[in-house]
Amino acid sequence: LPLMKQIGIVSIRDEHYWAQVEKKKGEYTFPDSSDAYMQACAQNGIYPLIAMTFGNEHYDSKKGPSTQSGYAGYGRYGQAILEKYGNQVKWLEIWNEYNGSWCPDEAKNDRSRYYAEMVKVAYEHIKEKRPDVQVLGCACVLIPLPYIEGIFKHGGLAYMDGVVIHPYREHPEGVDREVEELQALIRKY
Repeated sequence: LPLMKQIGIVSIRDEHYWAQVEKKKGEYTFPDSSDAYMQACAQNGIYPLIAMTFGNEHYDSKKGPSTQSGYAGYGRYGQAILEKYGNQVKWLEIWNEYNGSWCPDEAKNDRSRYYAEMVKVAYEHIKEKRPDVQVLGCACVLIPLPYIEGIFKHGGLAYMDGVVIHPYREHPEGVDREVEELQALIRKY
């Protein structure tokens, strides 16, 4: 972290796994490693973008929430992060690569709809606690425009302050065109 600070990096992305934070339903205990990490970030003037990741067996399934009550539990987990780490947290990212490997079985045939439902409830919980926190959505692997448009068609864009993409690829050529297409899609919705 000191080297990151030295070269001008002011933000990094990481996570505090939901299942590790809420081992007993309704009780939030952050591991010592999370506290040490956040303290080191603070000491170096680095603000972590926290991805709210993965499921919790207390809510629907270990693979993730898929009901309104599960989404509410997920939203409360976001509130717990904000309560624990205060103004150090400026951004919360809703999930990680829901279009890829990580989503509940119930959502696999309509990931866009389930994600849109989850982001709405999480956004409302987060903004209730801290209106200033930026809620980042999509968080998808590659730039899957049909999937993203599905989220937008289900109203998900209204519950995001920013759209996150993970445009992994062997060669960078073409990513600029895909980003332009995504920007056009955002403007459309």
